[in-house]
Amino acid sequence: MIRQLHPNIGMLFLDVKLPDIDGLKFASFAKQHYPQIKIIIISGYYYRDSEAVQQGLANSLFDGFIGKPFNISEIRSAIETIAPPQ
Repeated sequence: MIRQLHPNIGMLFLDVKLPDIDGLKFASFAKQHYPQIKIIIISGYYYRDSEAVQQGLANSLFDGFIGKPFNISEIRSAIETIAPPQ
């Protein structure tokens, strides 16, 4: 599905816990095939200071993290940090 939509996708928001696949594994897949796509991980399972989150950010597996619960200003801030307006 990503391949069909790829030209129009610049950013993905992924939950760590998805029904059919681990969100971190999907982030790895997406980055391998489409390294220019920005990925923001959303999780109520991990915290920003969790080892998995810190490693993912350090290794550019994903570009941002938002912990649950979150509000719209956190989403806006993550987007502006990762893809600032031009």
